[in-house]
Amino acid sequence: LSLAEIDIIKHTLGYDYGKVAFRNHFCTQPTSNDGVICEGLVSKGLMKHHGSNPNLVGGCCYYACTDDCKSLIKRICGFK
Repeated sequence: LSLAEIDIIKHTLGYDYGKVAFRNHFCTQPTSNDGVICEGLVSKGLMKHHGSNPNLVGGCCYYACTDDCKSLIKRICGFK
């Protein structure tokens, strides 16, 4: 995983605020820099794409980490 991918995963799970996951969603446009990273994580089987919301600015899409992703980031970062 790249550092950018790790940062996206940590933010998705809430690990950017501490060592305990408290959420599992990331909202971005699929064509943005973050969206391209999320789509790459989807292709690796580490995130799932949960569609867009037309009520959000630009029709942002929601992404969530898979269980494999959660296990991997815990091992990489030493989270519990």
